[in-house]
Amino acid sequence: MILEYSKNNDVDELLLETTLYTFASFCSSMPVDYIFLTDIIDLICEHINSAHSVSCLICLIEIVDLGKDKSNFNSLNLVKANEEKIWFIFTKAFTFLEMYMKKFSNEKIFDVYKNMESSEKSFILRIAQLFSSLFETYVTFLENKNVQQSRITLDYLILISKINDSKIFLVMFEMWSKLVFDLYVEFPFINKTPTHKLRRHEYKGVLVKLLDCLVNKMPRPQEVFIVINEYGEVIKNKLIETEQIEFYKKMKSCFYYLAFLIEDDMKRYFLTKTGDQLDKIEWSWENVNKLCWSIGCISEVFTEESERDFFIAILKYLLLLCEMKHSKSDKAVVASNIMFIIGQFHRFLLHNKSFLKTVVKKLFEFMDETHEGIKDMACDNFYKIAERCPREFLIQREQDKVFLVFILENVKNITKTLEYYQKRFVYEALLLIIKEIPYNETNQHIVLNNINLLISSISDVNIFSNEYVNFLSVGIKSANIYKLVSHVIKSHALVL
Repeated sequence: MILEYSKNNDVDELLLETTLYTFASFCSSMPVDYIFLTDIIDLICEHINSAHSVSCLICLIEIVDLGKDKSNFNSLNLVKANEEKIWFIFTKAFTFLEMYMKKFSNEKIFDVYKNMESSEKSFILRIAQLFSSLFETYVTFLENKNVQQSRITLDYLILISKINDSKIFLVMFEMWSKLVFDLYVEFPFINKTPTHKLRRHEYKGVLVKLLDCLVNKMPRPQEVFIVINEYGEVIKNKLIETEQIEFYKKMKSCFYYLAFLIEDDMKRYFLTKTGDQLDKIEWSWENVNKLCWSIGCISEVFTEESERDFFIAILKYLLLLCEMKHSKSDKAVVASNIMFIIGQFHRFLLHNKSFLKTVVKKLFEFMDETHEGIKDMACDNFYKIAERCPREFLIQREQDKVFLVFILENVKNITKTLEYYQKRFVYEALLLIIKEIPYNETNQHIVLNNINLLISSISDVNIFSNEYVNFLSVGIKSANIYKLVSHVIKSHALVL
């Protein structure tokens, strides 16, 4: 009654605001025919461009969300009414959004957002929620009605998604993630030709823009052990926050499905952006981090041949970048990204045997870096390669020796600057490789020789000799001796 009266008469502003909020609170409990078979939606939309826009948007969000439960619409009459009203809401909201976005013709909304009043920020969040709900629930219906208008709206939503506000992005990400997955399942193949026109072609421009947006929002994966703190310093930090890990997994899935939709554009984007990092103007820790974290999400999407060319090109850029950088922190950032990408593209290493040896040698170089986080990542990646591609270490050769033997003969030098726990991680990796040697009479001496090489590299002294045992009664008081003894015992336990 109040909304109907307000159409042609002045109503107290507080009363009108309270009415809208009250409707929003009880909307989910109301009969759907009251909402969709009356003019209540029309009356609410009368206030979309007013001082009550936020409360109006909240009402519309509640109305649109009713469509998530299809059992609410149990008659053809209601289904038709629902479609008519949803289209009415969409066109009204689109007109209002288009008018609002025109105020940013000379500047980007994501650049000026931080200086906005809290009321305007609240408005942006609500309009993001409304369109997110509309596209999550009715995207096929909306594109069938007017695909061009849908594309324009999504372009606006890309700009809103770029705003540096986690609440807004999380709202938008749910919608983007669903859209990308829906377009993927329509034709989930990377190397086949469809027999009909795919919906994804209508959204190609939007999807390419979305790629850039997602890259800029990419969170740190748990496989990366270094982080930039609030003082701009590169420090060691292992990710343990469950929420951030879960969000990374969701982003990774979205990138994976997106790669099926815009394969060529995605490869071109990543190659161009990674190459740009060689330019001092484009270079930054944040840029190279987010690029590489995103690239790591798309392993095993492309064909092996296509992935090989892409991976080699990316790795060449990063290795060149690592050579160009002289500061310890710059090198640490680039090295962490090289190792992260190597760890994600294990299929490439498995099928490109000569490159595996080059990568392993690079990891040994990183084990000698002064940054603890880099050492940890180098050990972790070496372990992963040994776990996934153990037989390659038994097949490939280095200086006329089996690659494993070459490593065992040099492992003391390779691990000389590592902490004890890091050394043991390397030993574990080597034992995984030794385990792959078929244990029979012919190979028995080979296995024992390899194990002896490993044991001899653990320590320069034999802590099990009578002479050293007698020394321990005095020397054990030293913390360094205690650590050494503990390390040797733990290392021997790995072999048992």
